[in-house]
Amino acid sequence: MFIKYVSFQKVQAEHTVLEFRGGSETVKVNYFDVPAVSIEAETEAEITALIASQPLEINCVEITKDAFSLLVKETSQVKRKLQVINDEFDAKVYALISGVPEAERTSWTKQETEARTYLADPLVATPMIDALADARGVPKDYLVGKIIEKADLYSSAVGVMIGARQAQEDLL
Repeated sequence: MFIKYVSFQKVQAEHTVLEFRGGSETVKVNYFDVPAVSIEAETEAEITALIASQPLEINCVEITKDAFSLLVKETSQVKRKLQVINDEFDAKVYALISGVPEAERTSWTKQETEARTYLADPLVATPMIDALADARGVPKDYLVGKIIEKADLYSSAVGVMIGARQAQEDLL
């Protein structure tokens, strides 16, 4: 798949406004609120042909991805796509933490901090872990291991989700 980016100038003609036009089943043109398009096709030749077919008056110029990104970053299309990406991310994180009360989730950082500190120095005070272990009737060392295990699993899972979200954002 080839992608090119083009800026152009809208031109008021006698009966219409000239701007970038075209696309087909094999060439996809993404339009924005600004005079710039991204063009996707299986071959570079298809994109080159579409660009060459544009009216000379609109001054089509191929631009870099970075220049294109600067032009479109504040458009409604990009803002909407970012919102969709973020909503999908939130839904995945929510699915990961669903079933755990918010009050317990807010204690996760404290639990992890106490657990990791305890591993480094078993004489350090761990009031939350002590209370949890007592209430559950489990040994403190067992609970510390479970807390760290779950914290690492959560961090890894969320890290994958964040990376995927950022990769989607990078594609914009």
